Amino acid sequence: MCWPFLYLYMKVLKAIAVFILIVGFPLGSWLFLQQGLDWRRVKRAELEVKMDLKQGVPLSMDEKKAMMSVLDGSTTFVVLGESYSESDKAIIDQFKDAFSFQSKLQAEVSNSFGATFSNDDYLLIDTAMMLRQRYSGNHDSIYSRIVEDIALLLPKQKEIDIKMKSSNNE
Repeated sequence: MCWPFLYLYMKVLKAIAVFILIVGFPLGSWLFLQQGLDWRRVKRAELEVKMDLKQGVPLSMDEKKAMMSVLDGSTTFVVLGESYSESDKAIIDQFKDAFSFQSKLQAEVSNSFGATFSNDDYLLIDTAMMLRQRYSGNHDSIYSRIVEDIALLLPKQKEIDIKMKSSNNE
């Protein structure tokens, strides 16, 4: 007497499971990925170029050459201060092995940075010497923003392509 109800129960349960597999998981994945894409778009808009350091900073020719030799070709986290704090060191340790990342103190880049960016504590500069972000403050939300921005701004290292042997080189 209870077999027909059990059979009907299993049939409904199978239909629900198939519906979840066919509709639920793809919809959930799409929503999850869409949130990440929206976050990335907002972050990219925040990281628009603020200033071209090759032309926008008033420096002498010698200072510009020195700054270009230090910054060109690297994503640089600049600390506008005399030394690194413990939080600065934690950020640097997190990215120290990343492709094209470096950190510099103000004196290593240019002493004129202090006058130009007097209200800021940190700068984030991309590989083309474009100022991408300025940070003021020393609290956890600033440090988490810096980590997110560095992770988004760092270029990926190009993978080595596999070369196929041609038929005449075998």
